[in-house]
Amino acid sequence: MAKIVIDFVDALSIKKFHVLGWSYGGLVAQTMVFLERDKIKRGVLIGTNPPGENATPIAPTFFERALKPVNDLEDEYILFFEPSSEKSRQAARESHNRIAKRLDRTLIPKDQAIFQRYFSGSGSFREDPLGFRDEYQTLETPMLVVSGDHDISFATENWFPLMKYAPALQHIIFNDAGHAPHHQFPEQSAGYINAFLGNHY
Repeated sequence: MAKIVIDFVDALSIKKFHVLGWSYGGLVAQTMVFLERDKIKRGVLIGTNPPGENATPIAPTFFERALKPVNDLEDEYILFFEPSSEKSRQAARESHNRIAKRLDRTLIPKDQAIFQRYFSGSGSFREDPLGFRDEYQTLETPMLVVSGDHDISFATENWFPLMKYAPALQHIIFNDAGHAPHHQFPEQSAGYINAFLGNHY
């Protein structure tokens, strides 16, 4: 998947660019960074895991909710927000209403075979055959990680061991937030990202 994006950018004759990925897209974004260090200016990773083995696995609750044929607002509270926080639940309702205005639900995959392709890709990233995790020690491309403090899919704390020896990494953690901190705090997230990118356009 990373190669498809890189080939697309090459076809557009774009020589240098930023990359941002959320969740599974964060795995793809990191792969792009390590495969094409000379092309990526800066990377932004939202609600995702670092490469290699991580101490905190995906919670079973995530699979129970995510793999339902049709998801409702209650699922969104649990999958993407902090269900124990009324502020987070209110933000979930607001996010749900914003997205509903332009969402085409027919494009949401429901086939288990498609889900298996996602799981296969994330499994490969966890196995880390190309040693990306160790490459964070020498990576010079600035990277911003944006997380919620209670992400039941890609746990925030999985980044902590890596932060000790990854000089290019910065980490923003939102309180009472889950897997979609940018949905709960859209303005603040955009502010952090814009500040990080600065005048590097």
